[in-house]
Amino acid sequence: MTDSNPLIQIAIVEDNTACRDNLRMLLNTTPRFACPRTFADAEAALEGLSQSAPDLLIVDLDLPGMSGEQLLRELRARHLTTRPVVLTAYNDPARIGAALEAGAFGYLLKGTAPQELIARLRDAHAGGAPMSPAVSLIVVQIFHRRGEIEGQLGAHLYRILRLLANGHLIEEIAVQLGLAPSSVRANLSRIYDALHVKNASQAVAFFHGAPRL
Repeated sequence: MTDSNPLIQIAIVEDNTACRDNLRMLLNTTPRFACPRTFADAEAALEGLSQSAPDLLIVDLDLPGMSGEQLLRELRARHLTTRPVVLTAYNDPARIGAALEAGAFGYLLKGTAPQELIARLRDAHAGGAPMSPAVSLIVVQIFHRRGEIEGQLGAHLYRILRLLANGHLIEEIAVQLGLAPSSVRANLSRIYDALHVKNASQAVAFFHGAPRL
């Protein structure tokens, strides 16, 4: 007879051993949850997940080697069926915006009470996009910011900035938009001038909600 309520399979990517072990214990002692695999870095996670993908993947952002944001982009590029949920100490707009752009389905802060964390993971598994309350407000502010930027830049320059913010190189942007790389560089200079920033990293951070430096 088939179980109508199969276990929710969850994997963890977290470099802090104590945090990783405590989280795994919480999941494995919660009814209908199972955490058979954990990873200390993104590279190990990508190798392990290539064999079979869990229902949910809890991802820390501050990882050795490949960052959590890079891992999220790679998961999306590989079309894995797992739903990644960020669990991190970072609540600054730039990290939140970058993680959501990279493919996170939720963004939770470390320090979330265990039972609340479990409830939010259930929500993610059911198709929701759980966020800590403080994060939800920041996300609203980020989208307000992006609307203002698009109005300021226009559709063409905004698309270039968005591609840049999603981690694409100048040559990749040129191919996607059918432009010469020199044209992309010229347009980026126009973007920096319009946003009153000095370089690509500042433009991307501003796009993701950070204040101007």
